[in-house]
Amino acid sequence: PLVRFFKKHGMTLVDAHSIDPQGGSIRMYVRNCDMEHVGGDDGHNEVSQRLQGLLAAETADGIWPGVRALKASVADERKWLLSFARHHKLAVKPIAIYGAPAKLTTYLHSVGLFPERVGLVVDDNPLKVGKYVPGTRRQIQPTSALREYQPSGVLCASWNFAADIQKRYADLECEWYVPF
Repeated sequence: PLVRFFKKHGMTLVDAHSIDPQGGSIRMYVRNCDMEHVGGDDGHNEVSQRLQGLLAAETADGIWPGVRALKASVADERKWLLSFARHHKLAVKPIAIYGAPAKLTTYLHSVGLFPERVGLVVDDNPLKVGKYVPGTRRQIQPTSALREYQPSGVLCASWNFAADIQKRYADLECEWYVPF
């Protein structure tokens, strides 16, 4: 699908390969092909063998069951998280979110958790404090604000560190939601 997307916008996907961050991703290299290259085609619009291999795997039957499973998993995740957020908002107050990694924005938009269901976002990183989580209108606060807020529910967005975070805040006596 991305080959067509880039072509529609005057670009050519020329190379791609798998990388490890965030549980496995694909790094892509794209070239603007709308412009005339001085001296004609300089060979940089040729598709690499790595990309050809990934495209072959994508069109093979093997990738689509995984995509369908991911779609079902996101639907289940959405149902559980929205139920968690609705319960805490009705019972006490909007939930808090612990951690503001880049993946939080993607996660919030994919499950449809809207700003009115989020009362507070905190992070340990002082470089993030004072910034905003895109699309939420929620400013990131220092973690000390979590104890002041006294949430009844916390979404742990730094799920790879969830066990340590929950131990640190065991005294809050709140319900934690850890995605996936």
